[in-house]
Amino acid sequence: MKQLKFALCGYPVGHSLSPLIFKILSQKLNIPIDYQLQEIQNEQELLSKFDFLQQEYHGINLTTPLKIAAKQKIQRYQHFHAYNCVRFADHQECVGTNTDYLSVKALLCSLSLPMETALLFGTGGAAIGALHSLHCLNFKKITIVYHRQYEHIKKSAESLGVYERCCFRSLDQLREDFSADLLINATPLGLGGSHHPMEKSVHQFKAIFDMIYAPAMTPLILRGQEANKQIITGDRMLVWQALKSFEFWTEKQLENVEQLHSEILSQLYV
Repeated sequence: MKQLKFALCGYPVGHSLSPLIFKILSQKLNIPIDYQLQEIQNEQELLSKFDFLQQEYHGINLTTPLKIAAKQKIQRYQHFHAYNCVRFADHQECVGTNTDYLSVKALLCSLSLPMETALLFGTGGAAIGALHSLHCLNFKKITIVYHRQYEHIKKSAESLGVYERCCFRSLDQLREDFSADLLINATPLGLGGSHHPMEKSVHQFKAIFDMIYAPAMTPLILRGQEANKQIITGDRMLVWQALKSFEFWTEKQLENVEQLHSEILSQLYV
């Protein structure tokens, strides 16, 4: 079978587990996959290299800070304001989707909890994907915590028709006793073991979802675990993203995808 070539574009990407995930997936499926890392620091560099990427790869993943900028080059897409997965159909047409949305939705559905309210930290591409998932799962109130600006996620909320169910707060405006069913961290807070401002408030939530995967057991997740909350770690999301990306690139649905997810996850740290 012809080798499939994919890449992760963004900056920094050297710490990514994606090449290892796709190596394991390649072995599981007995399909030759070459997954590379492309360090692209900004929007201008992405746009200047896009023709090269389109000819070189069958598809690409996009991470910070490129998820929103990619829309300028995508010709066929679902209605997202951020795209982290692009398929180069016959190396000609660019088709985009957001596997953040697909992954968050799958993971939230795995929780055995009735949930209607969420506190979402972040306003970037991953947070926009999470917002789509919360909308799809009919959350009634979504509080979004922003650092500097929230223009893109506000536009997403408006286009989804979920704006009236959202409220936007800076961290300074967030009360210490704030509570919700679900806490999602879609920011770099927790990366490398750094602390999250809601660590001491995990008892005010039913479930804790931290998208950080380096480490997967962030201080926020550890606090949630100690408080006997249901937790979702970032490495679980990362593997789902890889599987959803592969299905999107190949336009084929994987069989026994949940079992495949568990098997890949168990081999990541061997």
